[in-house]
Amino acid sequence: MKIKFVIVGLLIIAGLFWGTEKYWQHQFQQQARETLKNIGMNDALRQQISNTGLPIEGDILNQYPNIITYLYLTEFNEKQVPDSIKNNVNLLGCSILEKLKGQEPDLVDAYLTVYKEDKVTSTYIIQNKFKQEIYQTQQILAECPNFNEVASIKESVIKDAPE
Repeated sequence: MKIKFVIVGLLIIAGLFWGTEKYWQHQFQQQARETLKNIGMNDALRQQISNTGLPIEGDILNQYPNIITYLYLTEFNEKQVPDSIKNNVNLLGCSILEKLKGQEPDLVDAYLTVYKEDKVTSTYIIQNKFKQEIYQTQQILAECPNFNEVASIKESVIKDAPE
């Protein structure tokens, strides 16, 4: 009879531990989704772009899971974007993943899971001073070359964490 109580007690503890872990994973994922749904162009970001001194204005249209960033080249009147600008813009979407490095492993895991499950897409549209679209690039964040690198860093942080 005592063994049954011990087994039932261990099962309850294991269930509570597993359930609590699942609960917090879900909470972190919901937090990540809410953060991504609220990405937008605010006055601080506009001021930051203005402070660069570059002839660029921007706007963000958040249609979660597709986050569209418009870049207006205010002094550019050509119909073709130079390759150097294309190359830099092509890297912008995946650079979001770099911000996860050094974050709490559970939060990193939540963002990576959300990026994968929701197929979060980062789209950049460049327009000239006439507001004509001259270049567009789209990147599914889970397909970024550095996605697995960020995931492996998260795993190494978990392994190296003191117990």
